[in-house]
Amino acid sequence: MTLERSGVVWLEAETSRYDGADVVLALPDGTEAPSDVPASVVLVWTTALGVHRVDATVRPEAGECRVTLLAPADRHQRREYPRLSLGTPMRISSGAGTCRATLVDVSEVALRARIPSTGGTAPAGPGVGDEVRVAFTVHETGFMLHGTVLRLQESGDPDTVDVVVLLDIPAQVANDLRRNVALARAGRAQDR
Repeated sequence: MTLERSGVVWLEAETSRYDGADVVLALPDGTEAPSDVPASVVLVWTTALGVHRVDATVRPEAGECRVTLLAPADRHQRREYPRLSLGTPMRISSGAGTCRATLVDVSEVALRARIPSTGGTAPAGPGVGDEVRVAFTVHETGFMLHGTVLRLQESGDPDTVDVVVLLDIPAQVANDLRRNVALARAGRAQDR
C-alpha cells in the first residue's frame, strides 16, 4: 500500500493487519516512522478490480503506522480510461532483469505487454506484485514509467504471456500519455 501527501508518494509499506477500524502498515526494515504525524494522507492500493483511493490519517506506532480511513474508497477501473491497441516494441525492467516485450495496449492507468514465456505460463520476466520500469513510444513520444505488475494472463499466442502493469505516473505525464494516445488514434483513423 502507498500513502500519498499532496499527490506525491510519501510512504510505501506492507499491510500488517486490519483491525476493523484501522489499517496497520508494517514499516520496511530501516524505515523510520514519519515525525510530522498524525497527518492527512490518501491511502492507495491496487487489486484486479482497479486502483482504490481513500482519504485517511496516519500516526506512528512501534515499527508500524496506523491508518484511519475517513471515507469509503473510490475505485477506478482500468477500462474507464481510453486504451490504444499497439504492437510496438518496448522494454520491461525489474529485479529479475530487463526483457524485451511487445506493447499490446496502453492507457494512462495501465498497459498490457506480451513477453516470452519459459514454458507454460511462467514468464521470462517480472512476476505479479513486482515493481517495474517500462519504456515505450506512443506517437513519436518516448515514455519511461514505473508501475506494478497487476497480473499475468494467457496471451493466446504460443510461448508468450501477457503482463498487465498498473502505472504509477504523475498527473502531467498522464496528460502527455493521454494526448499521445489521442493523436495516435486520430492518425490511425486518417490512415483508413
